[in-house]
Amino acid sequence: MDEDLSKLFEFDLEINSEKTFQFPEDKLKELHAKGYQNVKVIIYGDADKAVRESLIDFKLYEEIKVTQGLPGPVVLNFLRSKGSIPSGKFKSRVKY
Repeated sequence: MDEDLSKLFEFDLEINSEKTFQFPEDKLKELHAKGYQNVKVIIYGDADKAVRESLIDFKLYEEIKVTQGLPGPVVLNFLRSKGSIPSGKFKSRVKY
């Protein structure tokens, strides 16, 4: 479903105290009326918070972010990416 997707709408949702949220029904009805049968929901959040709540080494994340001058989401995606980081002892190769 990811192939050839285009952004059609954007809206904010707030999770309430019951841990639920209300989708804007008017937007869903509009999409359905236009023939869309499938939608993809992507959750955006704070990269620093996501790193703190994960198994990623926050110090390594911060060092890469500061040293390279990269935004948090870029560093987070880099550290989450599959490849040589977990198995290649990346941390030992980083020069501080």
